[in-house]
Amino acid sequence: MTMNPTTNTEAGAVADVAATYAIVDLRLEFRGNPYITLWRPKNAGYAYPLPWAGQYSTEQLSAQAGYYAKRRYRHARALDRWPVPWSVVERLAVQPAPGMIDGDAGPVLRNDARTRSALRRARYLPVRHHLEQGATAGEVASGAADHTITAKGAQP
Repeated sequence: MTMNPTTNTEAGAVADVAATYAIVDLRLEFRGNPYITLWRPKNAGYAYPLPWAGQYSTEQLSAQAGYYAKRRYRHARALDRWPVPWSVVERLAVQPAPGMIDGDAGPVLRNDARTRSALRRARYLPVRHHLEQGATAGEVASGAADHTITAKGAQP
C-alpha cells in the first residue's frame, strides 16, 4: 500500500473534503449476513439499506480516525470497519431480495467476495489513523506506514 501525500489517503482512494463516506462493518460475526452492514447516522446502530445508512464527512472521519477505521483484534492488517466513499457504495448497490428487509427497502450491498474486495480497495484511511497505529509522519508520507504498523502491531 502506498500513501498519496497530497490527499493523505491510500493510493486509489481520493479524499474530497466535500465527499461523504459510509462506514462498512465486516467484523467476523457479520460475515454470514446476506448484505454488508453499514453504520446508521450519528454512529447509532446498523443497517443494510443505503437510505438508512449514515453519511460521514471527511472532517468527522479525520477527527476520530481510529474510531471509524478499526483493526481486527490481534491482527496487524485486517480491518473490521472502515470508511468508503459514498459514490463507491452507490455504484456497488443492488436491490435486496423480496422479503429480506422491512418494506423491501434498498438498495443494499451484497455480502460477497467481489463486493467486499471492491470496498477494501476503495477504503479511506486518514493519515491520523496511521499515526495512531504507531507510524511516524515520515513513514506515512513515504508510503511505508502499513509496513511499520504491521511490524509494530504484530503479536509475538
